[in-house]
Amino acid sequence: MWVLRTDPKGDTVWTALFGSPYQDWAHKIRVTKDNGYIIFGQTAVRGTDNADAWLIRMKPDIVPIISGQTPNAQAYDLKLILSHSTVIISYKIPVSSFARLSVFNASGKRVGTLLEGYQRSTRGFVHWNTDGVSAGVYIVCLQTGACSIFDKCIITK
Repeated sequence: MWVLRTDPKGDTVWTALFGSPYQDWAHKIRVTKDNGYIIFGQTAVRGTDNADAWLIRMKPDIVPIISGQTPNAQAYDLKLILSHSTVIISYKIPVSSFARLSVFNASGKRVGTLLEGYQRSTRGFVHWNTDGVSAGVYIVCLQTGACSIFDKCIITK
């Protein structure tokens, strides 16, 4: 996975490469309170259909971070509402594009795809029936051509 940091003019400040260039991908990157970064992603497990999740903590920048520097991610929205054996997932896609809404377990394995295909600019919701899943932590991820956002979901039985 290649991470690129730019200044407000779009000029490259620094770049970093994590993992393999072929089987690793990031779902979310966030600026921390100390101007460092947290990156959530996955790596494919060779020879299987599984993936391992990873969390990377990067040291703070020397260059100050300007608030609101990633407008693409801020325009999207993902909210979870737990109700009995169903999770209601509401989402906002501000521009028409291909979108995939997936659920991953704590090991990084995709346990479901709830939405996949071309979506017009919209707000919408889907229901995830959790009757067949174990109690635990799950990551709900909305991926589009512009960005990926995720939220954590804890299922108790």
